[in-house]
Amino acid sequence: MHKILFLIIALSYSAQARPITQSVHESIPSILNLDVKKTKNIIVNNNDIIIRYHGRSEQSGNTTLSTVNSAITYFLQYLDMLNIGYREQCIDLDLDIYEITNEELNNRSLMNFLSWHKWNNNDIYGIYDSVNSRRGVGSIFFSGTIQNENVKLGIIAHEVSHFIQEVYCIDRNQESMSRDFERFYRDKLYL
Repeated sequence: MHKILFLIIALSYSAQARPITQSVHESIPSILNLDVKKTKNIIVNNNDIIIRYHGRSEQSGNTTLSTVNSAITYFLQYLDMLNIGYREQCIDLDLDIYEITNEELNNRSLMNFLSWHKWNNNDIYGIYDSVNSRRGVGSIFFSGTIQNENVKLGIIAHEVSHFIQEVYCIDRNQESMSRDFERFYRDKLYL
């Protein structure tokens, strides 16, 4: 009896003593010196989503958070136009956004957690990833060094659409839907 009790106590102690591992994404701000951190809470269909920006510019952080907020609103309108139901959120996720340079984003050693073969090993301007992020959080990485501001905002909107597709379990040809939404969003910028 004492051996069993000792074993239970030892197992429970060792389980509690294990360090909590950090996601690959969480190490990026310190590696790249992303000193600016901004947080915004938004309500989407009565669900609270926390958006955390990590970057190097206060102004860009404000623009990015504003873009994410409007992209979510426009993407839900876009889904309504396509008659795609989304009312019930199926996954509770927050969103971390990392604004980095194009060189950093496409550095295969730094971003080794991405499946580069999906893009034929081509460079990218943005990516949504929830596989390697911490539990309950999706992550967007995007190039902040794109000179054309409307292109940059379109890329953010494109990646936000992937986030919403996951939150609402929308499984219909996600990449083409996100490309179409990116064009839709850019058209809204010119109105």
